[in-house]
Amino acid sequence: MPVQGSQFQYTGQSLFSSSFLYSLLVVFPLTLLLCVLAVNRGAWSGTVEEEAHAQSAEHPLVLCDTIESPPIALTEKNNDQWEPNWFILPAVINVYPKLESERLIRKYFNPGMRLLAPGFDNVRTVSSLRDDHLLWVPDFAVGRVLSPNWALYLHFGYSGGTVRTKANDRSLLLLPLRTDFEIFRSSAYLGLCIDGFPWGIPEPRRYKGIRDHLRHTKPFFGFRLTQNYAGYKVKAKAQLSPLPKFLNFQQRENWWVTTLNLNIGADIPINERNVFVLNGGYNFSFHRAYDFNGVAITAGWKHYF
Repeated sequence: MPVQGSQFQYTGQSLFSSSFLYSLLVVFPLTLLLCVLAVNRGAWSGTVEEEAHAQSAEHPLVLCDTIESPPIALTEKNNDQWEPNWFILPAVINVYPKLESERLIRKYFNPGMRLLAPGFDNVRTVSSLRDDHLLWVPDFAVGRVLSPNWALYLHFGYSGGTVRTKANDRSLLLLPLRTDFEIFRSSAYLGLCIDGFPWGIPEPRRYKGIRDHLRHTKPFFGFRLTQNYAGYKVKAKAQLSPLPKFLNFQQRENWWVTTLNLNIGADIPINERNVFVLNGGYNFSFHRAYDFNGVAITAGWKHYF
């Protein structure tokens, strides 16, 4: 069944590349500029020039000693702070699709079998798993932070499974009614996601205590545009043993389904590189909405690298 969600980004500069570039682009030109200014100052003032020449004849290194270089080590330390950029986001999505097409099973198959065998229990379907909160879809995303307020990522995944119910009930004809009902659903999907953070993303640093984590939790709103390839297959068999099967039905369909998920959630910081992500939203399907519209709740772990 079609699903989405969510919610992968940060490549921090290495110490070598950061300090080297800083020295090349800032420290070296600044030092050169100070030397030029010092020399020009001596050329502009006649008195200073004469004293400088006299002093330089006796002490050639005095002029150089007066030039102070900028605090390179301190500057490197302040500018080498890691910032989040790229990330991965593995997650699980608890989905609640409508699956209204399965009402045909509850409307026709179950009552029909119960006419023959009053003790017949309803068969279980995928909607039965949904009602038991058992539809969990694995999801994976890779993304990048565009700014302190926006993140863009690609998510993809696959889910599929079969629900089968076999029964043997005594019929009104005193013959055993043997039924075998099987339903399979699947979905492979790929989607583009964007999250907006009105108050910015969590600060990449170490946190102390639960209060510190919760105090710096950042809410967000998200959009997921996802393309799904959904599959459906059902088999139904019934027989009054030892008579031949009076029902042997099979149907199979596949659809391309585009969905838009709107959600709100929160990024709860764990440390400087890890964030726990939680969001809830609603899937709007542009095809077969009576089956695939529904609530989706996502829990994931965002890791910056």
